[in-house]
Amino acid sequence: MIDSSRVGLVGAGVISTTYLEAQETFPELNFCAIADIDTDRSEEKAKEFGIESLTVDALLTNPDIDLILILTIPAAHSEVSLAALKE
Repeated sequence: MIDSSRVGLVGAGVISTTYLEAQETFPELNFCAIADIDTDRSEEKAKEFGIESLTVDALLTNPDIDLILILTIPAAHSEVSLAALKE
């Protein structure tokens, strides 16, 4: 039996689709939530993949999420990474 980690994605752009579609290949990863500063985009992606759409702050502080995958534009990586580490 494989233990799975609940993964939240920050960034609902084009590349997030590739990661979310890979769910079947990596059963140990359980993509459970997605967030984006464009909430319409994260809600659309969440609906498409049957996961929860959260605000970035809500995702970063969610105690049920084990791992955070940061898929933002490069300029935002450090800000989001530091925010995630504070939580």
